Amino acid sequence: MNAKLLERMSTRVSLSPEVRLQQILEALALAIPGSRSLAVGDPNGLPVVSLDRGPNTMAATAMATLAMTAAKNVCVTLGLEHAEDVLIESRGWKVLVQSLGNGFTFLVVLEASVNLGLVKIEVERLCKELREVLDEMM
Repeated sequence: MNAKLLERMSTRVSLSPEVRLQQILEALALAIPGSRSLAVGDPNGLPVVSLDRGPNTMAATAMATLAMTAAKNVCVTLGLEHAEDVLIESRGWKVLVQSLGNGFTFLVVLEASVNLGLVKIEVERLCKELREVLDEMM
């Protein structure tokens, strides 16, 4: 199909929030070389949407929710501004958890060699879109 026809077709079709969330995660995966797993978790730690690149997505989203809750508790105890993200690093990997608001979290598991600064730029840019879609769903 030619590009103009595809553009006209896409403007007529209204995508469901779930499909839009999936598309945003796919865009993030393409923008972040070295990403192993990406997921959005709800306030209960259950996956809302994920690019399943590993067997433990449900456990990972639950732990991402716990990590953000723990970070918020630390900030309250120390009288600090709320945490926007949590980073866990090891020799072979990194895990970045970003708060999406209202208890929702974004999780990405990365290879250790990725440039974290560039990752955070892409994550921040596309997490805005994730927030907008999640707000529409509520």
